[in-house]
Amino acid sequence: MLAAIHDPKLATAVARRAGEHARAGGLGVVVVAMVPIADVRGLGRGGRLPGSLDDYDDALAMVRAVEGVLGTLGVRYQVELRGYLARGAPRRQARRLAATVLRVAAQVGAEVVAVGRRRGRAASGTSVAARIASGAPLHVHVSVVSTTQPASVDQRAVDDAGAVVLTRQGRRLLAERARQLRARVLPELRAALDDRERDGHVEADHQRAVEELRRLSWLVEHAAHAEDLPDDPALVELGETVTVQVGGGAPERFLIVHPVEAALDEERISADSPLARALLGRSIGDEVEVAAPAGAYRCRILAAERPA
Repeated sequence: MLAAIHDPKLATAVARRAGEHARAGGLGVVVVAMVPIADVRGLGRGGRLPGSLDDYDDALAMVRAVEGVLGTLGVRYQVELRGYLARGAPRRQARRLAATVLRVAAQVGAEVVAVGRRRGRAASGTSVAARIASGAPLHVHVSVVSTTQPASVDQRAVDDAGAVVLTRQGRRLLAERARQLRARVLPELRAALDDRERDGHVEADHQRAVEELRRLSWLVEHAAHAEDLPDDPALVELGETVTVQVGGGAPERFLIVHPVEAALDEERISADSPLARALLGRSIGDEVEVAAPAGAYRCRILAAERPA
């Protein structure tokens, strides 16, 4: 996971986006602090700079801004200091910046690059984020942060009944599926596309994989966190493991989740399922009727708890 920091005003937002993605996927973050240099003689190979981070005030300020964010999220990170020649037209500078970021991403094997973009429309060719997105290999996902505010959970999305809300484990499993698509599935399909005797379904399979990766990447980055929803210990709520008993049978446990993660394992059930609809909002100890397709039945709620 690479966090490209070239704009001090966006440093915190980019770091939060990168940190949340890294935490969901169990990854570390490489923070690339980009420093403008007036003379090409101050640049080494690949934009490397002489000296340490403490020698460059601009980079030091940007890194200090992101340290607190990444530390709070509890993700591993390291800092790469790179420079770019701040001379010539803005379009040329943007090209240099983007090229340096993509070079570092290739060196560290980053599968995701987070980069900031100021609000408003940039002059043609001067957007660093747009150049990185267009120049990145297909297997690298570029996440563009276009806000000057920290990219925390949007409370309006949490309050919206139609918002996508993921559990911590569900987000991690979806991130792992996205990683497999980037690392294995898409490369194999791209190789198959080059085969003149390929099966006629390869193009369709490739397109489905691309669309799945795009959807998973969006979910991992933008879905609200179930752990941030209001928690009433007396009620059954989304993101909780519920223990129920049907008749005199043995207790059964289910994790009620948003439909997008319901198929991840046998314990999860969709919030849209008949059982979840009967349980959500009810109290511990209640007996509820489940309008199942095979016929209605009753069950008692024994416990409900939010996973740690």
